Amino acid sequence: MIGRKFLTAGEAIFTASSEKTLSHYTFKVCRPDDFKPESPVWFVSMLTGPNNTEDYTYLGLLNAQGHVIVTKKSAWQETEQCFKVARWVIRQIWDEKPLPEGYKVNHMGRCSACGRPLTHPESLKTGLGPICAGRE
Repeated sequence: MIGRKFLTAGEAIFTASSEKTLSHYTFKVCRPDDFKPESPVWFVSMLTGPNNTEDYTYLGLLNAQGHVIVTKKSAWQETEQCFKVARWVIRQIWDEKPLPEGYKVNHMGRCSACGRPLTHPESLKTGLGPICAGRE
């Protein structure tokens, strides 16, 4: 299962889906260019258009405690469904909790740190290639 290391590697893209509601959302968690290890935050965006590599809209910040928070530039508020889904699924991944029956999270098949295609079974589970998984 993907975990905290996947989310914070640099550019994690994943889709959360529900069999019950037949809905899905694709999110991207990116490290800012001016990333500071002493006060880490990551940008969370949601896919909002047909181009699944470029059509992402800013949703909020992921802080060092694993919480997604609204900022002035957030396109959605905490009360909207997409924000609730992002907050819930990122928390599940952050805490490495299993998802309830009928829910899935799939990464895009590329290492969230370097972007190379994943082929090894363990890498496909975690969303990180073997070299990147060994880095701190």
